[in-house]
Amino acid sequence: MLITEDYNNASLENGDPIINSIEQHSKSNAGQATGFKCTVQGNVINAEDITLTTLKQSYTYSNSNEGTHPDYIMTNTFDGVVVRDDDVVTCHVDALAGETDYYIEAEAFTQPVLSNAPRLDDIDITKMTVTWDAWNDSVDSGEGPITKYEVWYTRVDENEFQLYDECDNTTTTMTVSGLQSNAAYCFAIKTYRPGEGGGGGLSPNVTNTTLCSTPNIVTNIEASAVSAFSINVTWSEPILKECPLEGYEVKYRQSTYYECRPLQLFDPVILPSTVTEYIIIDLYPDTEYNVTVSAFTNGGSGEEANVIQNTHLTGPSIPKNVNVMGTSETSLNVTWQEPTCHNGEIIGYRFAYWETENSNRILNDSVLVEDLDEGLHYELQYGLTHTTTYTVQACSLT
Repeated sequence: MLITEDYNNASLENGDPIINSIEQHSKSNAGQATGFKCTVQGNVINAEDITLTTLKQSYTYSNSNEGTHPDYIMTNTFDGVVVRDDDVVTCHVDALAGETDYYIEAEAFTQPVLSNAPRLDDIDITKMTVTWDAWNDSVDSGEGPITKYEVWYTRVDENEFQLYDECDNTTTTMTVSGLQSNAAYCFAIKTYRPGEGGGGGLSPNVTNTTLCSTPNIVTNIEASAVSAFSINVTWSEPILKECPLEGYEVKYRQSTYYECRPLQLFDPVILPSTVTEYIIIDLYPDTEYNVTVSAFTNGGSGEEANVIQNTHLTGPSIPKNVNVMGTSETSLNVTWQEPTCHNGEIIGYRFAYWETENSNRILNDSVLVEDLDEGLHYELQYGLTHTTTYTVQACSLT
């Protein structure tokens, strides 16, 4: 845009110099160079008598054209004048014939700046995703159109922003990788309009911390059988760890399987970082289990340490399908099937029986049946009376 202040109608008095006009060559980005032309009419004017000032800077002429009588017109052009919008630019004449000056307000494009800080998500051990809102003249400062964005970042403890990368004006998200784990970073966005020096200042910044790296493997893992149904596991924390642990994950599964028992499925157990011992319960007897323990941070779990342990041996399960039938006025015939789980070699069965209405009167609690050649049945006779109801209890022996 051409800006002109014209004084051609001014009259000359005693040859005193008069500034006819001040013109700005073009509108540039704020802080960038543009040019001005100052035209002076007067008597006895030298080129060096005409100067241009803006703020506290003074510019001498770059070329001049001295007119001839009777107009005495001198035009000086000033290049490389750095201005911002509304800067006051003054043309000044200081000659023997007199002194005068006049000024105009320069025009410059104001570089765009985002008003809001960007957002951070998808935070990982070595990367974060930066997202921002596109520049909007109703919300943000400066003038468009927008040509590109730059993502700037710094570690909080260094406080020296550096450029990560740039993108075109249609992109408003970027993943920043190559960061250090467990480190706090600041991110800001720089916005550009056309022309040299079109970049505005950094937007407000946002801060977040990358996740910790995964810890090393736990040490000194050991296991011992507490009973036929439980195992105790102990361990020590990793020798090397970058940041505090958040806890431990304990997982366990069967290593041996029996047709007599359904497969056990267990959910992982999460423990706080202060706990380095865990008792696993509700297990099968005489069964091998594979137990793993891993430490974890907010960045994930480390390598698993494992140990294998058997539960203690226990007796067989109870005989199946026990059936009692009276065979005479003073005898009962008991039949049964082998237990579901032997837990060893079955060597016999033991029976106890008593009057149902008088459980305190146990007639026999040590009936041992070891000779099984004739099948799984036995006849109870001792102490039985006619028309009496009896309860019979059976157990398997290994």
